[in-house]
Amino acid sequence: MPRKGWGHSTFEVGAALATDCGVGELLLFHHDPDQTDADVATKVARTRELFPACRAAYEGLEVVLDKK
Repeated sequence: MPRKGWGHSTFEVGAALATDCGVGELLLFHHDPDQTDADVATKVARTRELFPACRAAYEGLEVVLDKK
């Protein structure tokens, strides 16, 4: 049976939520394994139109969270 989706939000929803919550950075992750690096870069560019502080996660990325 073919899948109907991944069960995750879109980048548009993620950008809106990040804006509403006042986060400092949005990190896109859990990318479609069929997407190329260029596809992910396009998704990041489109997301940055909605929420500029955005980047894509990648294998081996380490994120340090600061207490504020």
